[in-house]
Amino acid sequence: MVESHQLGSQPSHYPGQRETKPPIRVVHFSTEGAQGGAGRAAYSIHKSLLDGGCDSWMVVANQAAADARVVSGYGVRLGGRVRNSIIQRSQTRLLNNLKPRRTFFPDRLGTVDLGWLSLPAAPEILHLHWVSRFLTSRHIWKLWERHRAPLVWTVMDMAPLTGGCHYSYGCAAFEEACGCCPMIDSDQNDDVSHSSVLSKRRWLSSVPITLVGATDWVIDKAARSSLFSDVRAVKIPYGVNDAVFRPVDRAAVRRKLELPAERRIIFFGATDHNDERKGIHLLLEALQRLRERSEAGGQPLMLIAGHGNPELIEKIPFDRIELGYLDEHGLAMAYQAADLFVCPSTEDAGPLMIPESLMCGTPVVAFAECGGAPDHIITGLNGYIAESRNSTDLAHGIDRVLTWTEAGVITQASCRDGVMRECALQVQSARYQELYKELMDENAKRRSQLGV
Repeated sequence: MVESHQLGSQPSHYPGQRETKPPIRVVHFSTEGAQGGAGRAAYSIHKSLLDGGCDSWMVVANQAAADARVVSGYGVRLGGRVRNSIIQRSQTRLLNNLKPRRTFFPDRLGTVDLGWLSLPAAPEILHLHWVSRFLTSRHIWKLWERHRAPLVWTVMDMAPLTGGCHYSYGCAAFEEACGCCPMIDSDQNDDVSHSSVLSKRRWLSSVPITLVGATDWVIDKAARSSLFSDVRAVKIPYGVNDAVFRPVDRAAVRRKLELPAERRIIFFGATDHNDERKGIHLLLEALQRLRERSEAGGQPLMLIAGHGNPELIEKIPFDRIELGYLDEHGLAMAYQAADLFVCPSTEDAGPLMIPESLMCGTPVVAFAECGGAPDHIITGLNGYIAESRNSTDLAHGIDRVLTWTEAGVITQASCRDGVMRECALQVQSARYQELYKELMDENAKRRSQLGV
């Protein structure tokens, strides 16, 4: 594991001094520019590296950032509408048995054509993020073959480790070679999930890849994967913008949002409430139990972010305010206004929302199996870790945290202090740069030995 350290200020250059090395040129690849959890995390890494002195660029399929260093449009330019239409039809035929609200993208589905691809800078580091529907394993091999730069892959879900599913929902077939995939209701050993694993093994086995996981959950999944069990995996927690996600006066934020000053407020958010692994069904059960033990006048108010099935939201047994999809600043205000953030996810490589909430000084209640929960939450200090998939214990945790917060046992400082040490943007940048330098030195030594 690469150790964290704070970046100091760069020394000034004076005549006669030894010149400092030029900044590291890194090119990132991400399906999304700055939207959704994966896109925001990738863009945050890019921005923190820029601020830390790197020459950082992004190549994305879908642009969502007004940034001259984010190069976009490949999903449309590369092959045009006809190519994209063919891909979509192929995907529809292939995935017609896919279970509802789950995602599956086998290795042969991508939108980039490397014949068109001209990178914005000659990379010293190739850095992959969430690249489903954008790059296949063959594209990744071609990138490495062309540039021979060290390749870092930040694993943001299980997609790199499997034959196509982004989360396995308890299936352990990725530990072997997939096949008989429950995601697509297959009973064939040699199905598309198995052929995808073979494709990845064929193209990536010769590529020197270093995996990065933001949580121990990701590192564990990578170690169990048949594709990457022998590959080095490094833990670098997601960075959070502490200038945006910061503690403020809760009463002032509530006045701004026109929320009741004295009401206890619980915040829940997910991009898609219908996503089974986000656990809204368990949250609904927990809220019902909480309602049964709450006095009528002391029942909390729910803030809900994201989108989903209105019928699910209607089942929330408390007053609620639906906020829809929030940008970064709106999300920060929701955390700041709430007494706690509840994360009922049952399977997640992050989520980024846990450290964001803690950075705002707002405690978190989450299940033990939720990726980043054990990494960031200490029960009684900054939240509560509930027994996995136990809605009764989730309700108990919500009740306890509300009590601890009112009594001053949990404070904004107790929530923020630990996550600042691990998730400040400068810490993230320093850790990645340390890893980059180590890999570049190894690459230079290897090329020298080969006489390249």
